[in-house]
Amino acid sequence: MYPNKRTGYRRLTFTTTTRASLKDKVCIVTGATRGIGRGIALQLGAHGATVYVTGRTLKAKDDAQFPGSLEQTCEEIESRGGKCIPVLCDHKNDDDVKKLFEKVAREQNNRLDVLVNNAFSAFNACVDNVKVPFWELPDNIYDELNQVGLRNHHLCLVYAARLMMPWKLGLIINISGHGGMVCTLNVPYCIGKKAAIEWLLTAQES
Repeated sequence: MYPNKRTGYRRLTFTTTTRASLKDKVCIVTGATRGIGRGIALQLGAHGATVYVTGRTLKAKDDAQFPGSLEQTCEEIESRGGKCIPVLCDHKNDDDVKKLFEKVAREQNNRLDVLVNNAFSAFNACVDNVKVPFWELPDNIYDELNQVGLRNHHLCLVYAARLMMPWKLGLIINISGHGGMVCTLNVPYCIGKKAAIEWLLTAQES
């Protein structure tokens, strides 16, 4: 789905009668150890792309709060015929993000075709503070909720655009949720999501 000033959100539909080849395409999927990011990475790999997947969990851990790891994602991508490069990256750390894009540029002749911004690290901060009055929340809650998933999305798209613009091609996809359309969870989360949607609407018209 994408934002449209006049009609709100419109749904994009795709046909699956042909299997598009992504051979020789270079992609980055952030937050690809599990969930939506992992699913997108698997599909890109299944269509022949070279996929860089990022996350904070390289190897699966028995005591982890959530399942999944970069190695497991890569194993499945390669079993589907794609090529996968796991990159440990804490998207709260700007140096990690910069090194990610430097690695891709160095290994792929300054080429990047697709960026999927999916990383988000504030699941616990969200569910633990549902309906808590904003004046009772920790002072750092806005940064905790929006640093990865909003600020980091912007940083990644800047680095991606620097690789894409010389080639005059590329696709950047920002994964979000219904929090961009309705106020949910808590005030700091809503403020961040609302600001991002308004920015996208403005950018689309410019």
